[in-house]
Amino acid sequence: MGKKFFGLCFVLITFVSAVSAFGAENLLVCTCEWPPYEYTENGKTFGFATEVIKNVLPRLGYNPEIKFVPWKRAVEMVKNGNADGIFSISYNDTRAEFLYYPEKSIHPSEYVLFINKSNVGNLKFDSFEDLKPYRIGVTREYAYSEELWTSLKKFGNYEEVATDEVNLTKLAVGRIDYFPSELLVGLELAKKLKLSDKVTYLDKRFKTKDYFLAFSKKSPKISPELVEKFSNELAGFMETETYKAIYNRYYN
Repeated sequence: MGKKFFGLCFVLITFVSAVSAFGAENLLVCTCEWPPYEYTENGKTFGFATEVIKNVLPRLGYNPEIKFVPWKRAVEMVKNGNADGIFSISYNDTRAEFLYYPEKSIHPSEYVLFINKSNVGNLKFDSFEDLKPYRIGVTREYAYSEELWTSLKKFGNYEEVATDEVNLTKLAVGRIDYFPSELLVGLELAKKLKLSDKVTYLDKRFKTKDYFLAFSKKSPKISPELVEKFSNELAGFMETETYKAIYNRYYN
């Protein structure tokens, strides 16, 4: 009788777990390729922010359906309510008109200036005035910082291209002098393009900002209460050993 009872309990627990997993509501979350924070490989999704989201949303009873699209399209999707969330996205007042931002960010990012290694000791960055005589490579539709853009538009010394890959390649062959980039993204890209022996970065950060999983105000699945719960759950997850292991894989 005892064995039958425990056997029945095991079956019921398995059944309830399966129903719970099956019944989890999907949240469509869009992003774009931005390694090491979010990227795809052989059809699978990876990245520091991706792993954090995959751990936190199920704790709230949601299954994250992560969709990679061009960044401009991703923003339009959440703006129109065709996606429930977007990451990794920084805050600005315009976006806050159509997005709920949690109090807790997924990760901070540091922005630096990459240079050709042959220019170490020759090029510096103490203020944006140091950039005035030089060629700056920027990537189309990147926000960077208001101060950087104000300086570049005043100097008229920037060259705009479609991708970071093009800019880093131009830097490596000496066609531009400075390339602004998020630090880990620039380092990861240099490794991917096999340019780590050609480029480096200056220590001074010109911008530090937080990046979020933000939620569409037009999605019927999203409410301010859910956003607050996500923020609290994210804060709790960051205290766990699982989070520390994810962090160490990407930041060490």
